[in-house]
Amino acid sequence: NILGKIIRFYNFKKFIDFSQQLFTENAIYSSVSTKWIPSNQDYMFMFDSVPKINFSNLNLSCYAKGDSSVIYNTKGEYYPLDNKWQGKGGKIEWRRANLDPLSVYAELNNYSIDVKSSEYSADSVIFYNKNFFSKPLMGELTEKIIAKMPNGEISYPKFSSYENRLEIKNLVKDINYAGGFSMSGDKVIGSGSKEEDAYLFFYRKDTLLVKASAKAYIINEDRIASAKTAISIYLGTDSIYHPS
Repeated sequence: NILGKIIRFYNFKKFIDFSQQLFTENAIYSSVSTKWIPSNQDYMFMFDSVPKINFSNLNLSCYAKGDSSVIYNTKGEYYPLDNKWQGKGGKIEWRRANLDPLSVYAELNNYSIDVKSSEYSADSVIFYNKNFFSKPLMGELTEKIIAKMPNGEISYPKFSSYENRLEIKNLVKDINYAGGFSMSGDKVIGSGSKEEDAYLFFYRKDTLLVKASAKAYIINEDRIASAKTAISIYLGTDSIYHPS
C-alpha cells in the first residue's frame, strides 16, 4: 500500500503539502521566487524506496524573475521530498533570444534539476545552429532565468561545444574560422582552449592575407570583436606580427 508506506515516512507533511500544491496550482514546485509547472496532468504517483511522480510526456516550464523557460517534449520523474526532477530527453529553444526555433535549438539527453533553483546544466546535449553548421554539435548546456537587462541583453541559454577544432568556411565572405563554438543567448562566441587559440583567416583572391589568434571572439551580424588578439599579416614571402 503506497499510502501506508508514505505515512511511515518522517516527512509525510512535506509530501502532503506538495500534493496540495500539485492539485491546486498544477505546480511540482512553487515558492515566492520560482515556479515549475508541467503542461498537463498526465502523471502517476509511485513509490520506489521514496515517493515519486512519473510524467510520461510534458512541457516543463520554469517561471522566475518575470521571465520563463520551457523544456519541450520531455519526460521524467519528480522526487518531492528532495525537490529533484530527473528528466530524459526534451528540447531547449532560443526563443528568449529571438532566434528561430527551427534553426537554433538543443536536444537533451538525461538531466537533473534542483527545482528550488531557476538554473540547471546538462551534459552531452545535441546542439543545432543551422545558420553555421550542417551537422549538430555535442556539448554542454546551461539554462538560467535572470532578470532582463536594461539594454535588452539575453545571456541564456548557453551552449559550449566539446570539440574545439571546428571549422566554419566563409563565416563572412573571405573569412574562415577554426576553433570551439559557444552561444550565450543571441551572442555567437568563437572560443579557444587553454592549449590553443581560436583562429580567423582572412583571404584575398584565395590567398591568406591575415591570421588572427585569440581565446574568444564575439561574433555579431555587423562585427567580430576580441579583447586580446595576435595578428599576422602576410606580405608575399614575409609577414608582420603583433602579439596583442
